[in-house]
Amino acid sequence: MTSHSEGTNPQATRVQMLLAVARGYYEEQRTMDALAKDWNVSRSTVSRALAEARERGIVEIRLHDPTHGVRDLAQSLSKRFKVLFTVVPTIVGDSAEQELDRVAGVAAQAIGSMFASGQVLGVAWGTTVRAVAHRLMRHPLTGSTVVQLNGAGSPTSTGQDYAANILQRFARAFDADVQSFPVPAFFDDPVTRDHLWKERSISRILDLQSRMDMLVAGIGSMTASVTSHLYDGDFLDKQDYALIEREAVAGDLATRFFRSDGTHDSIPLNARSTGPTFETVQAVPIRLGVAHGRGKVAGLHGALNAGLFTHVIVDESAARALADATHLPRPHTSATVRHGGH
Repeated sequence: MTSHSEGTNPQATRVQMLLAVARGYYEEQRTMDALAKDWNVSRSTVSRALAEARERGIVEIRLHDPTHGVRDLAQSLSKRFKVLFTVVPTIVGDSAEQELDRVAGVAAQAIGSMFASGQVLGVAWGTTVRAVAHRLMRHPLTGSTVVQLNGAGSPTSTGQDYAANILQRFARAFDADVQSFPVPAFFDDPVTRDHLWKERSISRILDLQSRMDMLVAGIGSMTASVTSHLYDGDFLDKQDYALIEREAVAGDLATRFFRSDGTHDSIPLNARSTGPTFETVQAVPIRLGVAHGRGKVAGLHGALNAGLFTHVIVDESAARALADATHLPRPHTSATVRHGGH
């Protein structure tokens, strides 16, 4: 293209030139150097022409923030449940494992920003928290402690290798001391648990749990897209699963079970569980729940109704399912709901 001289209508010709340059740059993705050569002008002249095209309204630039929708969704859920939500955008084509990894990465950053020197952090082992542990970055603290929330032993394994790996990753990230909880996930007899709880070595851990400043936990669910560790091993037998079905259990937090309406009374498995009581959980100032996948929605809803979390990090797909789940039960009138500071 050769140089364009102005005709009898300089203004109209100028507009045509601006339009042609703008179309070449924005629609045809041509460079300023190429356009300058076409019009036999300098690159700076093309740059000024593009600026003029924007000023005259020939070009209108609109930015579409892909996170805007999830921010609105997070705000809506936060208002509804009185809990601080963070929603991680869903990327089409990602596998369930990739989605979990991205949610875990956001959770790991959040923990790094909230956990402080001199504090006690409770950690519940599980598939989701394990993913979070793998994404933690170094954030050295002083005088901090990481305590295991529930036992990990099963009829065929102590479970300590699995739990210890998670705890050690948290400890290394924050230069924190580790306090493990070497007991079964469930006792065969509640009386045995009650007796053991009186032992000084165990009561020391229980006391530490009662002084937690923060806890991190996932939601155990039999319908999870990435199988929950509790339901992937031999922690529970056929009778236990029958009880779970009979009691309409929606999920668990650190092996303590609850229903979708937030109630947890009269669920027999809780009497044998080594996880903290819901009263202990509700007393913790910062309670971070991390959930991924639509299979966790009923469990997440139950945990929210029970007042178990102050902060939730969840993927967009599950968050939208939670927002649309108007048919899920509302909080039971007997459920105690407390919320720590945000």
